[in-house]
Amino acid sequence: MGSWRVDDVQQMNQILDQFHQRYPYITVKYQTYGTSDVLVYNNIIESMLQQGTAPDLFYLTSYGFSRRIFNEGFLEPLNNLPGINENFKKEMLAPWAGNDGMPYGVPFIATSHAIYYNKTIFNKLNIKVPTTWDELLSNAARIKASGTFAFANATGESWPMAEIVFMNLAPTFTGGVGEQKRISRRKTMF
Repeated sequence: MGSWRVDDVQQMNQILDQFHQRYPYITVKYQTYGTSDVLVYNNIIESMLQQGTAPDLFYLTSYGFSRRIFNEGFLEPLNNLPGINENFKKEMLAPWAGNDGMPYGVPFIATSHAIYYNKTIFNKLNIKVPTTWDELLSNAARIKASGTFAFANATGESWPMAEIVFMNLAPTFTGGVGEQKRISRRKTMF
């Protein structure tokens, strides 16, 4: 099982130990290829796929890269996988499905995202915790006007900004999944 998640090795080995107890005739090894950088991992997986040496199971990033390797024939459709339609809503499968909705990946781990705020700055500027998008933007403008960065990301890697921050915010400005489908259909007409 290939992954870029080097910080999950211990947890995945615990999960796999339980799996091996139940299915002792199946062996799954969790491997990270020495990188936590998802872009490097994608390149490694793509190279392995082209050479025919990719692992039987591997983590997929959402949308772009995984959809491309599905379209290139490296991933199998999973629409007949037992339990997939009973256990996952179409929206949950969308990040790992083709333009036609055909799933090629199964959600495995969910991630929650949050914005932390500095209470000292909020108290100093007499700002209340926002409960709406407009309040968040207004607060950010006030914080920026005070000479302080309104938002910061201390990850040290580029992929979280693209995959987590941008991909979570972009649908707000593009009309969400429905609007993206409409734009995609319109592009195919020209």
